[in-house]
Amino acid sequence: MNIHQIDWQQSFTRQILKAVDDGLQAVAANCQDGLDQAEHSEELAGIGFVALQRYVVSADVSFRLAFDTVSEMDHELRGGDCPSIHGVSIVEAIWASANYWKHHEAWPDWEPVGPRKHTIRTLAALGVSRETEFPCLMLLKRLSGDCSNALSTLLDAASGWREAVFRRLHC
Repeated sequence: MNIHQIDWQQSFTRQILKAVDDGLQAVAANCQDGLDQAEHSEELAGIGFVALQRYVVSADVSFRLAFDTVSEMDHELRGGDCPSIHGVSIVEAIWASANYWKHHEAWPDWEPVGPRKHTIRTLAALGVSRETEFPCLMLLKRLSGDCSNALSTLLDAASGWREAVFRRLHC
């Protein structure tokens, strides 16, 4: 089986991320106020991380279909087979960034406990704390090298991760 036979979500995810990347560029070009620009960009970056997380989740389903040995996606699977920043794999950073954006408003504090434990620890390793004003925007710049098609660049890293895990499991 070829990785591209089970990577059916890549092209759709790429279209979504291109739209978000274009939105980030439009906000940068059209927002005169720096704070407004950062606030709008933070929301778009968060949406992009969730789209990337969905792509990573789809790998779990694909791996389960292709290999009987994979039972569920976990930190260990996301933690390897791709480049890392500050000791955190890009795929794990995508995961934590999406979880932060989706759930942080419901967190009563920044304590790494319960379901948010791994997310907060991962974010801390990447330099994000409770005081970080625009964490998704900061993470996007840090993970992508601040390129103009930042989210698409992260999809390339996630796709490479997916292919590496597929090859490792296939052996």
